[in-house]
Amino acid sequence: MDNNDFPLELVFPNELIRIVEDLNKHQGFPKEFTSCSMLYAISVAIGNNFHIKVRESWTMNCSIYLVLVGPAGSMKSAPLTFAIEPLSEKDDESYRIWEVEKKIFDANKKLTEKERIESAILEPVEPILKKFIVNDATMEALQDVLRNNPRGVGVYHDEWRDWYLNLDRFNNGTNKPKMLSLWSGTRISIDRKGGLPIRIKNPFLSLAGTTQTDLLYELYKGENA
Repeated sequence: MDNNDFPLELVFPNELIRIVEDLNKHQGFPKEFTSCSMLYAISVAIGNNFHIKVRESWTMNCSIYLVLVGPAGSMKSAPLTFAIEPLSEKDDESYRIWEVEKKIFDANKKLTEKERIESAILEPVEPILKKFIVNDATMEALQDVLRNNPRGVGVYHDEWRDWYLNLDRFNNGTNKPKMLSLWSGTRISIDRKGGLPIRIKNPFLSLAGTTQTDLLYELYKGENA
């Protein structure tokens, strides 16, 4: 094994090793990109279900912030797409269920109190969309998603560099510290003017994306230096 090889046999069971090697052989997926993508997907699937007890009063979640870096055409996006596909399919299923429940909710909301009593319909409760993967959301929307998904979610930005460079463009530099706090699972407590307060004891967020090697230099300018 070369020093730069991903240590498959130290990380994965045989079943996952075979998948990584088969994708490399038949699809040309770089082993390190597939392996890291699998770790991201596994992290999102675990979420807040399990924490690691580091010390008596110190626990950690399995949040991963991952960026696959390589030249253009080096098969960065395909392994990530492959790894999160089962989670995306779960999200598709959850969305279909939510869509039906939302139509029922909207219809019941239009009923008068008398009509609800006559139909034995309780006060309608708005359905909540459950999800694993978030592709595009503002920080405020992401906080709402985390409130509705206490298990946690994964954020996936294929063009990670663009997302990162624009992260603080419209909020006076507050989003990057918030993303770091989310990585460590720091409690969220927000009072919003005109909106519901948010309080999340154990937020869970994993992040993944890709970028090109020759574009990295832009990340070391200005405040990022």
